[in-house]
Amino acid sequence: MTNFPQVINSINDLSLEQIHILLELSKKFKHSADSWPKLPSKRFCSFFLENSTRTKFSFQIAAQNLAMHIVDVDPNKTSLSKGESLKETFKTFNAQGIDVLAIRSGQENILQEFIKDPPLALINAGDGKREHPSQALLDLFTLIEVLGELKGKKLTI
Repeated sequence: MTNFPQVINSINDLSLEQIHILLELSKKFKHSADSWPKLPSKRFCSFFLENSTRTKFSFQIAAQNLAMHIVDVDPNKTSLSKGESLKETFKTFNAQGIDVLAIRSGQENILQEFIKDPPLALINAGDGKREHPSQALLDLFTLIEVLGELKGKKLTI
């Protein structure tokens, strides 16, 4: 899976081809636990600035299924509370070997400033009322599983 963006801030950051790749992988992973690749040398950071149950633990369980090391950070116990910027915090995580970080925040577009020069791979796990790209992918996956081909169908939410 090459050429994926280092920062997934929006579902629009993914091409249609990349979305198809992710949907195919999701289908494969859902139907065969043995098909999950193992990434024991990779570190995943769960960084949730607001409460979440489903999203936080979905990311952590997925990382666990990939045999990744999981670092669950309580933002209230970081130097953000002393005025450190998010950029400085992310650079620290990178220096400590974090490979990918999922962040949830009530602040919209919190990852926008990192798109051109990301300190590590970042995934928007929900940013206020704006967007939740991983949820959009899950919703799309579910719709395809339930309805089949979506082309030509009208959906109302």
